[in-house]
Amino acid sequence: MSKETQKEVEVEVINLSADKLEACNDISVELSKSHSDTMNASNRMNNATAVMLKLLGLKPDYNLLKQVQQVILNSLVNEHKLMLTTSEKLFSQMLKQVQFTNAKFVKPSKPTKDGLRMSAKRKELKEKYIHEALESVEAKLAKVNRVIGQAFIDNVKPKEDDIKLQKELSEVKKIKSEKLGSEQKEQQKNNLKAMVDKVQKMLKIDSGRLNKNNQPIFEYSIVKLDFAYRCLENEQAIKKFLAEKK
Repeated sequence: MSKETQKEVEVEVINLSADKLEACNDISVELSKSHSDTMNASNRMNNATAVMLKLLGLKPDYNLLKQVQQVILNSLVNEHKLMLTTSEKLFSQMLKQVQFTNAKFVKPSKPTKDGLRMSAKRKELKEKYIHEALESVEAKLAKVNRVIGQAFIDNVKPKEDDIKLQKELSEVKKIKSEKLGSEQKEQQKNNLKAMVDKVQKMLKIDSGRLNKNNQPIFEYSIVKLDFAYRCLENEQAIKKFLAEKK
């Protein structure tokens, strides 16, 4: 391979620390050996994969991945004298094997002009209707829907302002519904945690010992755990008993 061709794969690598560069070198060695040592190709590829996972983790940063990739390709081409196509194939094989262990390399999406415009529009609507309850928005939307519906019945073209308001209120309803759903999920999560904490406290007793802060240490009571177990074992009978007591 000519020097010109080799230089084409060389790009600037930003801020890779010494330990990361060393890991890249180890990966390059293993990938090169996986190509030349056919008897141990699988083991060499596994070794490269293990180092790659240790270097990037299961949720790697995309930009770091691209920098690491370039260092490894440069090394395979310029130091181990492999063809660029071969180097890329080896790296791709390793990456697929890494991904097979549930590591995910996701390229961050760049916001489009339409996306930015829609985001700005949603922000504007949130601020405009911030003090308006969802029920109020739904009532206004129902009203404008009736107006537009009547226009069609009368075979009259609906007013542009009504159409515009209908679209606006529909989007606001969607925004507020999503927010309400998110808040309800968060409240449900908090309620669940509070209930779990409450039950755990009920299952524990004072051990009579103190921790390093001179505070009592609570531990699970075998008696209470046994009682809870028996209740769950006879859940239907317990429910029936409680229902009859109401």
